[in-house]
Amino acid sequence: MDLSHRRVLRARSFDAFLHLFSCLDEHFLRRRVWGAMQVVVGVFALVIPGRDMSYQAACKTVFHWAGIRFGWAQTPDHAGFARARTKVSTDEFLRVLSLAKTWATTQLRQVESLLPGRMLVAIDGSILHVPRTASLKRSFPIPADRIGLEQYHYPQALLVSAWDVARRIPLAWKLSSIRRGERDVLRDLLAVLPALCVLILDRGYPARDLIGEILASGRDFVVRMTSAESGSWPEVAAFLASGKRSAIVDVLVGKGRERRSVRLRLVRRVFARGRPGKHQRRDVMVVLTSLVDTALDDRDLCRLYGARWGIETIYREMKSIGQIERWHGRTPALIEQELLALMLWFTIAAVFAQLTLVTHDDPHPDRPLQRPNTKRVFEAVGIVLEALFCSALSTGRVAVLFLARADDAINHIRRTLQRRRPGRSYARKAKHPYARFEANT
Repeated sequence: MDLSHRRVLRARSFDAFLHLFSCLDEHFLRRRVWGAMQVVVGVFALVIPGRDMSYQAACKTVFHWAGIRFGWAQTPDHAGFARARTKVSTDEFLRVLSLAKTWATTQLRQVESLLPGRMLVAIDGSILHVPRTASLKRSFPIPADRIGLEQYHYPQALLVSAWDVARRIPLAWKLSSIRRGERDVLRDLLAVLPALCVLILDRGYPARDLIGEILASGRDFVVRMTSAESGSWPEVAAFLASGKRSAIVDVLVGKGRERRSVRLRLVRRVFARGRPGKHQRRDVMVVLTSLVDTALDDRDLCRLYGARWGIETIYREMKSIGQIERWHGRTPALIEQELLALMLWFTIAAVFAQLTLVTHDDPHPDRPLQRPNTKRVFEAVGIVLEALFCSALSTGRVAVLFLARADDAINHIRRTLQRRRPGRSYARKAKHPYARFEANT
């Protein structure tokens, strides 16, 4: 088998991309111009991570990708694209994202986990600044001070999402007003999260009624507790006073007449000897979990909670690389379209990143694990997607060249793998501050 044929086989393994956009109705507006499938692909191109795209540039990109397949003789009008977006519901985007998540889960079945057979789901919220329009101001308020003066120019929305942190796949999400708390929004997500998963939560989520609802749903959790004397639970304060590193205690959960006592596990993190790392402090960290009967020791449970940092990285990449806050839409529905399209990018990129690590032969297996450069992964996804669209309409040597270029993009991810440096951490600084103020240091 020659090299070119091997390249064709490797690139064609991602042919499932083409089927993700084939499940939608194509004619609701002018036939063969802007249908639901064309709009989804258009918004998908509009939010390409790492590139500043306009409506006009997105139309050119979609025409380059699949103009012949859509039956377009020339680049469509960007004004028509903007009008067509308002006629496509969010359900169409959800359908494509659901197919992508199913495909990605199938491709990433062998991902290693501290709890084999259990999905680790990190949940967290983030504030997004949205354009200042009348429609968005009605849905997302602008914070004001005590006398009613606006503290920001742009409205703020609260995005609470749940991610499979081992695979980096979005599972559920909710965009709501900042007047709702993250705990309240999490209750809406519980019904759609996978059964028998393990929820990993930060210390802003512990509430007795919420933990009772999580346990009643049949799911486990790992959550960091507040250890300060003024704000900690009595069970946590008694555990810290005992000086123990781990203990199984009775904790009251639920509310009102439904309050009951359950057996949960408390673990205190033990620091390694020596000076703390850069930008680190030796804060007391206590983890509460319902994983009482597992074989995980104290260190493993702390590592399990540490996996939650993956969702913080995802939010940072959404804002810095994905530039999600540079919105094109001016209504809540269009904002949700762009969020779903960006999550579709992350889902596809997760498959690329993981398969690259699986097929990469590390000459130094004793060194720390490697991770792909996220920006390079997004670039490779765009090149492979373009190659698959174009090669599907070409034959012979032209198709081989398209797929060979896509394979080179995948190989480029391997050449830019980055070492994970243990014990190193740096302060996060926004690269694209959108209506944000950096702290003076």
